[in-house]
Amino acid sequence: MRSRLYSSKRSKKAQGLSLTTVVVAALALLVLIILSVIFVGRMARVSSSSKDCLKQGGTCYSLDDGAACPDFGEGLIEHPNAACQRQGADGNQVTDDTKICCIPAS
Repeated sequence: MRSRLYSSKRSKKAQGLSLTTVVVAALALLVLIILSVIFVGRMARVSSSSKDCLKQGGTCYSLDDGAACPDFGEGLIEHPNAACQRQGADGNQVTDDTKICCIPAS
């Protein structure tokens, strides 16, 4: 009888511990998810601003039919990674497909 009483007390205590562990693990997971959402949001802003032509030292020129950077000045080439930006209707920066980003050839 005594061993049965002892084992039932022991199992209840073990269940309380596992419930606490599950709650702590769930809270830790929630914190990690919130931090990752914040981090990814900031990285997206940094990534979009690093593609801005002006911030990369380039100049934006109006892209007419068949125009290329050498048409706007000798020694100009198209920037391989940057794009010209403009302000969209929602206030965010968007790529301006009507312009070309040119930089001096090194």
